Amino acid sequence: MKTITHFILVLGFIITLIQCKSDKTNVSDTDELAVSDNDSEIMFLLPSPDEIINEIFMENMKPDPSFVNPVENSVKYIDTRYQAIVLGVYIADFAYLSYTDETHIEIEYLKVIRDLSEKINLFGLIDESVLNRIQANIINGDSLQSISQELYYKLSDLLENTNRNNILALITTGAIVESLYLASMNINNISDFENMVTRIFEQKYVFDNFYNFTMQYSSDVYVKSILGELNELKLMFEQLQATNVETKVSRGEGNQLKIEGGTEFIINDEAFKNFKKSITQVRKSIVTYYEK
Repeated sequence: MKTITHFILVLGFIITLIQCKSDKTNVSDTDELAVSDNDSEIMFLLPSPDEIINEIFMENMKPDPSFVNPVENSVKYIDTRYQAIVLGVYIADFAYLSYTDETHIEIEYLKVIRDLSEKINLFGLIDESVLNRIQANIINGDSLQSISQELYYKLSDLLENTNRNNILALITTGAIVESLYLASMNINNISDFENMVTRIFEQKYVFDNFYNFTMQYSSDVYVKSILGELNELKLMFEQLQATNVETKVSRGEGNQLKIEGGTEFIINDEAFKNFKKSITQVRKSIVTYYEK
């Protein structure tokens, strides 16, 4: 039987812990949401794109650089809200590319991340020290993956400390969508990658947590621009079928506690085909905002 992953997954690989406050402040079309201190605390848990990809990918998977959003598209996003969304996309792309040998491409994506972050007033995200570290570790994939995580955590901290959780919601939406899209695109035949498909479906627990966080700001004009995509993702995950297996607790090798059972997703060609179609459509929507 399958281990209870929905609890272990969230506790095991979620590193980022952001404490934010809910606010009912009205905002105009040009104002960014300011989050006050006079409401109840909300715990927002979310892994970095690198952690999501690393959790899903298997050793025999070979990332394909052709799946990422081209760097030349970055200049086409001229609205702040769309720049924030695709910043998340490009952060996920950089994390994905760190699993390849395309080091020259990685640097180009890092420059795009820096440019977009400055356009949405996130200065200092990528400074000279970061660039020097990357140059020094350009052939070390593990170091680049670590840097990718650090950038995402630093970005989250910057937004939290400046009460810009609406912008964080936009960036995270782009990062989640792109991470799931890239992982799904690497699978054509689920018979060889059933475990990987299971891990993709298990991201439902991460998304549910993020969705609840984002809905606090559903009246914000920036967040409203992504509600359609978020609801499509919610429906996509809700359509996944699962079975409940009796929970059993035992001692395994080395006397380690072993928990088996719980919720198990039903994996088949049709389920993955529908999931892949949905995530592809949502991803296309957010990376072609400049065409709307």
